[in-house]
Amino acid sequence: MIGGTIDAQGEDIALEVSDDSTVDGVEIFNTGSGYGAAIMVNGDRVYIHDCFIHNTANVGIDVNRDGDAHGIKDLTITNCLIQDNGGDSIHIKGSNRGDGQAPTQAAAMENIRITYTKSVRSRGTFGFEFQDGQLNCYFAYNESDTTYSVVGHTGLQMIGNTVTTTGWGYEVGNMVNGLWERNLAQGSISTAFAFTGDTVNSNTGTTYRDNKVSNASDGFLLSSGQRNTFTNNGFNSVGTWFQNNGNYDASADVTTGSYAY
Repeated sequence: MIGGTIDAQGEDIALEVSDDSTVDGVEIFNTGSGYGAAIMVNGDRVYIHDCFIHNTANVGIDVNRDGDAHGIKDLTITNCLIQDNGGDSIHIKGSNRGDGQAPTQAAAMENIRITYTKSVRSRGTFGFEFQDGQLNCYFAYNESDTTYSVVGHTGLQMIGNTVTTTGWGYEVGNMVNGLWERNLAQGSISTAFAFTGDTVNSNTGTTYRDNKVSNASDGFLLSSGQRNTFTNNGFNSVGTWFQNNGNYDASADVTTGSYAY
């Protein structure tokens, strides 16, 4: 679909897309509050760009494959504005084997790329919720005024994103062999990067470099992890730069170049 406006008139799903679909420059509004979204993605190789989604009663873009043996592959969302939604601006949920990771590569939410997209005034728990069973995804240069939840990833690249909010900036959970680089958390934040998980192996092998935190009680709240690298992260008006909540093994971490700015 190229161009145009969709007034969903209270329907729970305004637009459902399948394999090899493109949604270009579409305005969508006025969805219902039941399960659904302005755009429901149900296929591979979907390209969504330059869309304006606003004033919906549920999720902006929904990509849900929880319990599905195939997952979603090769989804691109770029340069979209999603605002005043009743749920998350973008909600991605895959299957997992109990630790956030995909049960098989076939079932993974794989090669999902979300860039230059803005979440404004989401009334969901999160602006962007990228959770479970996700492999080799790329989230870059997005902005939100509500917490990001980024959980259940292997090989994630999380680059140049910004959150301006209260509470948590980024939930970081079940994060394996990823890269978080040049992300910014600011506002009046309790924790900028809050690790979550179940075991010491939940968050491991990931590099966090050149990120910045401004005006927070805690910079990194470390939990359920080990063997990560923290390099050249900056802190402005932050009470505790690295807070270990007691179930994080920092003995094999590499932490260098942290600075105040």
